Amino acid sequence: LQVIPRFPAIRRDFSLVLDKGTRYADIENAVRSVKIPELMRIEPFDRLESGPFDESKYALAISLTYQSSERTLTDDEIDNFSQTILNSLRQRLGAELRH
Repeated sequence: LQVIPRFPAIRRDFSLVLDKGTRYADIENAVRSVKIPELMRIEPFDRLESGPFDESKYALAISLTYQSSERTLTDDEIDNFSQTILNSLRQRLGAELRH
């Protein structure tokens, strides 16, 4: 029997541009390193080997799911979590958001 959460999960998707040598484990480590308890799940869902970015790079889309067991998260909180995660990806891996 699974308990249905009382508060909604919120998903944010990001398309990142990374150096070709960057492994998914490195990305997940950079995301988890910021230790956001409300981050429930991180999943890759799309990868592009070529596109409107440098040949030495690739694009990876990831989905982040946040949820609190105590309350509904606000948009500001989600934005802050996401910015913190993006800063970690930028600093640790040189990741950029794909435009």
